[in-house]
Amino acid sequence: MLMSLVMAIAILSTADWTVDPDSQSNAERDHPIDQLLQLDTSKVNTVKQAILHFVNKNVSSLGLQVADMDRQFADGVILLLLIGQLEGYFVPLHDFNLTPINHSEMLHNVTLALDLLIDSGMEVSSISPQDIVSQDELATLKLLYALFKKHKEK
Repeated sequence: MLMSLVMAIAILSTADWTVDPDSQSNAERDHPIDQLLQLDTSKVNTVKQAILHFVNKNVSSLGLQVADMDRQFADGVILLLLIGQLEGYFVPLHDFNLTPINHSEMLHNVTLALDLLIDSGMEVSSISPQDIVSQDELATLKLLYALFKKHKEK
């Protein structure tokens, strides 16, 4: 798996990120994940597997394992726990819904997670909490990539 991680980093850092300037906004064309999704499927899958490995490595001490990035991050619970692990703090259980049962509770959790990341100086303001809750693959990958990029050495 270490080799996949190294390959994923290489893919993200060496790929040609140029696109037609008329086809996307500046923010979209500048984000590595937007560009990644335009590459060969095998490269996309390599990066997804590396990010998944990174996530699982960091939540395994909590007895958790992620198999489906889009679905398992949609309620915000694992996302908040992952942020706590990576950033070195505990998010009090009374601040979020540990077992969210509706859309509103999921949205609260994901909004809290994004607010914590923004407060820590991470650039995730372009990611909509609603997109994460709706299991949008692009939004979820952008969020996890931001965490991966900041904490890949851990």
